[in-house]
Amino acid sequence: GYNVYYGTTTGSYPNMLTVDSGSTTTATITNLPVGTYYLVVTTRDSEGLESGYSDEVLKVVNKRNL
Repeated sequence: GYNVYYGTTTGSYPNMLTVDSGSTTTATITNLPVGTYYLVVTTRDSEGLESGYSDEVLKVVNKRNL
């Protein structure tokens, strides 16, 4: 599976979305206030070991995503 970490400051990811299926190619984070978010992704193997962070990406939320 995957973990998507995100926050409003570059390099700081206090929030996490867990995606259990390793074959999932999209994920939606809901109820985010308008703002700029920085995200990274890790992968998890069947034993729960987690990779390092991916490259950081930036997403601007212009309206509330419900």
